[in-house]
Amino acid sequence: MKLRLSNEREIAEMTEVDRPLDVQEFLQTLIEKWWLIVLVTCAVTLPAFWWVRNVPVGYQARAVLQVEQEEQRLVGIEEVSRQDLRTGEMLNTIVQNVKNTKVLGRVVRNIGLATNSFFLPGNTNVLSEAKLVNALAGMIVTKLRPETRLVDITVTHPNAEMAQKLANAVAQEFILESLDQRFSNTKAANELLYAEAGKLKQKVEMSERNLQAYKESNKTVSLEDRQNIIVEKLKGLNQKYTSAKADRIQMEADLKLIQSLTNQPEAILTLPSILQDPAVMETRRRVVEQEAQVATLLLRYKPNYPKMLQAQRQLDDLKDALRSLASKAPKLVQSAYDGALARENNLEAALKEVQMESLDLDRKGIEYNVLMREVQSDLALYDSVLKRLKETDLSKGLEKASIAVVEPAMLPGATVKWSLLLVIGGAVVTGLLMSLCMIYLMSLFDSSIRTVDQAEFVLGLPVLAAIPVAKKGRNGTPAHIVADDPGSICSEAFRTLRTTTGILGHEEGKRITLFTSADPNEGKTFFSLNHAICQAQGGKLTLLIDLDLRRPSVGESFSHPPGTPGVTNYLLGKESLSTLVLKTPYPNLYILTAGPKVANPAEELGGDAIKQLLLEASNQFDRIVIDTPPINAVSDTFILLPLAQIICLVVRAGKTPKHAIMRAVELMARANVPPTGIVLNFLPQHSGYRYYYHYTPRNGYKSIGVYGNDYPAKIPLNT
Repeated sequence: MKLRLSNEREIAEMTEVDRPLDVQEFLQTLIEKWWLIVLVTCAVTLPAFWWVRNVPVGYQARAVLQVEQEEQRLVGIEEVSRQDLRTGEMLNTIVQNVKNTKVLGRVVRNIGLATNSFFLPGNTNVLSEAKLVNALAGMIVTKLRPETRLVDITVTHPNAEMAQKLANAVAQEFILESLDQRFSNTKAANELLYAEAGKLKQKVEMSERNLQAYKESNKTVSLEDRQNIIVEKLKGLNQKYTSAKADRIQMEADLKLIQSLTNQPEAILTLPSILQDPAVMETRRRVVEQEAQVATLLLRYKPNYPKMLQAQRQLDDLKDALRSLASKAPKLVQSAYDGALARENNLEAALKEVQMESLDLDRKGIEYNVLMREVQSDLALYDSVLKRLKETDLSKGLEKASIAVVEPAMLPGATVKWSLLLVIGGAVVTGLLMSLCMIYLMSLFDSSIRTVDQAEFVLGLPVLAAIPVAKKGRNGTPAHIVADDPGSICSEAFRTLRTTTGILGHEEGKRITLFTSADPNEGKTFFSLNHAICQAQGGKLTLLIDLDLRRPSVGESFSHPPGTPGVTNYLLGKESLSTLVLKTPYPNLYILTAGPKVANPAEELGGDAIKQLLLEASNQFDRIVIDTPPINAVSDTFILLPLAQIICLVVRAGKTPKHAIMRAVELMARANVPPTGIVLNFLPQHSGYRYYYHYTPRNGYKSIGVYGNDYPAKIPLNT
C-alpha cells in the first residue's frame, strides 16, 4: 500500500488545524465531557442562587438629568478649553462621572450620611468617608437613554425615603460639581492669562526701549523715509550720469573724426558737435541769408554792378569766417570733450557716494527691521492676550449649567426584587458557555487522535478496525474478549479486523500479520491476542508469536510463567519449533512465547534464524500473528517489518500524541514497509458522533439477538 505521507515535512504540515471544524466531532467531545459541563454550570449557578436568595429587598428611586446643548456665548470668542457636550464620548463621560468620588463625597458630607442611621441599617461602626462613598456607589446605577441626552440616576435602598433623597442629592451635587469644575477651569485660565499678560507687557516695553535706543544711536527717526530719499537720489544721479556718459562718448567720437578731417573744413562743419556750436550756427545762418540776398540781386543786376559786387564781397567774408571757425573746431571739440569727461567723473563719484550711503542704510535697516518686527509681534500678542483676558472676565458672570434635572426622583411605592428565574437562567447560560469554551480550548490543545475520521485524515491510512473500551483480563493481562464475551461490540470489532485483513491480496499475501505501536501501552498485545483468537474461530490454524523479547506478555495471558521456552530458545538453536509451540484453550490456536530473556534482542532477531522460524511456521500454520515492540521505543520491530505481509499500527485513541504516531509512520515508510492500516484502541463506548460504531448502542449486538442465547458464551477448550 502506498503511503500518502512521504517525508517529514508533509507530516509536520499535516495537522489537525488543516481540517475544517467538525461539529459532530465536537458534539461527541461534549458528550464525553458532560461531567465538566455539569461541574462548571453548578459552580456558576449555585452562587447566583445564593445571591438571589440573600439579596436584600430594596426600593428604587430615579432622577433624570438632561445634558443641555451648548449656547452661543454673548462675547464672540472660543472657550479656553472648548467641549461639545453633544458627542457620544462626552455623554458617556458624563454618565461615568455621576459616580465620581468627588460627587459622592459631596453627597456624603452635605446630607450627613456619616450620622444617618437609615443609610446603612444594622451598622453600628463609625465608617470613614471613603467607605461611605464606596457603599453609596454600590447603590447607584447610571444609564444613558439611547438616542437621547437623558441620563437616568437610579438609587436602590431598603428605605424608600432614603432612596429618593439619595437620588436627588446625587443629581444636584453632580450639577454643582460640574459648575464648580467649570468655574475652577475658567479661574485657572484667567489667572494664567493675567500672568502671561504681565510677561508680555514687560517684553513689549523692553522691545520698544531697544528700538528707541537704536534710533538714538543712529540719529534717525525713521529709516523708511531716509531709504525713500536715497532711492530717489540714486534714481536722479543715475539718469544724469547716463546722459553725461553718452555726451562724453559722442564728443570723443567727434574729436577723433575732426583730427582725421584736418584739410576738409566743409566736412568738419557737418559734424553734429560743430553744428551745435552757437558761433557756427550763427555764421551759417548769416551765410544762408547772404546767399539768398546775392541770388535776389543777381536777378536785378549784372555781376559787375557795384551793389552786386558789394554783396558778393560780404558773402565771401562770411564764408571765410565760417572756414575760420572750422579751423578752430578741434580746440572747441576738445574743450567740450574735457567738460563732458569732467561732468561724467563728477556724477560717477556722486553716484558711488550715494550707493555707499544706501548700503550703509541697508545694513542699519536689518537690525532696525528685526527690532521693529519684534515690537510689532509683541504688541500683537499682548493685544490678543488682553482681549482674551477681558472676554474671560466678562464670561465669568455668564456661566450657565449645561446639565439640568428634568425629572426629580419620586418616592418609590413598591419594592424591587431580582427575578429568581432570570438570574438562575442567566447563570445557567453563563455556566454552559464557560464550559463550552473550556471544552473547546481543551480540544484545541489535545494532540491525540480521537476518531476514525481524524486518524484517516491525519495519517492518510485506512482504519482497519476500532475497538471500544474493554475490560482488563485476569491479573492485569490482556483480556480474551473475543472468547469471553463473543456478543460484545469489541468482539465484533475484531471480527471486522479479521474480515478487512482477509480481503487484502491473495492467500499467501495475508499469512503473517504483525502488530506494533508507536509508544508502549497502546494495546498491541491485546490486539494480537484477540486477532489470533478470532482467526482461530474462523477455522484457520493460527500461531501467535511473542516477538517482544524485552517485555513479553503473551505467555502470561495464558497463565504460562515467565521464562517458558519459546522464541529465544529457537533463535539460539537449542530447540525446534514443534517442541516450543504451546496449545491454548481455544481450537486452532497455538502460541509461541518469547522465551527466556537475552542480553541483545535486536542482534538475535537480526540473524537468519528468525526468517527460518517464520518460514517454518508458515508451512505449518494458516495464519501467523506477531506481537512486536513499539516502533519509537526500540529498533527490534524494523528487523521484523519486511517479514510480514500485513502490518497493523495500534493507536490508543485519546492518548497517543499525533507527532509520535506520525513519526512511527514516517520511520516505517523510510524502511519501505509502510503500515497496511491503523487499528484504533480504547474508543469510548458511547453511542455518539463520528465514532466507528456510532450506529450501535452499548452491547447492541447481543441485545438485539444477533448473538443471542444460541451463541456459546465460552469457546470449548481444545483437548
